Amino acid sequence: MNTVHIKFWPKRLTKTLTTPKTTLYDNLVVTARRYPDKTAVYYYGAQYSYQEILQQVNNLAGYLQQKLDVQPGDRVILYMQNSPQYLIAFYAILRARAIVVPINPMNTTNELSYYIKDCEVKTAIVGQELFPQIEPLQGSTSLEHIIVATYSDYLPEELKIDNLSSELTAPRKENLKGACLKSP
Repeated sequence: MNTVHIKFWPKRLTKTLTTPKTTLYDNLVVTARRYPDKTAVYYYGAQYSYQEILQQVNNLAGYLQQKLDVQPGDRVILYMQNSPQYLIAFYAILRARAIVVPINPMNTTNELSYYIKDCEVKTAIVGQELFPQIEPLQGSTSLEHIIVATYSDYLPEELKIDNLSSELTAPRKENLKGACLKSP
């Protein structure tokens, strides 16, 4: 072990790190058992308890393992904005004993291609607005599966637009107007 840095190390801090005896997923399980009804996520007014989050984590982890054949040690790209889905996907990947490969949502298709090749990724979980950047890489790289998360799934009911469809109306492209029409 390289110890050159020790002579500069602050005296009040320990010079070694202890490996935790539990995983991040284990910590979520303990917290969900201890505080099942406490709010774990507050998102645009919607609240989700630790028990709800744990259930969704386990569901997604099961899907990753049983349907997409994600194995322990596999790398899974997580390419989305901060959201409840990010949290759920992060813990689900850990629950599947795979490795989370977090990707900045500002990365381009070329940058994604590098990460996919470098990490030998077969599965990605992406936000809906980022799908166009990663979709061309499915099949041309090791990427086989893409799960798309829709952020509006976790918005509270009062923020969702119900029974509306939008239609663009204008004689020319420069004068596009939006109109919301009630669906029957």
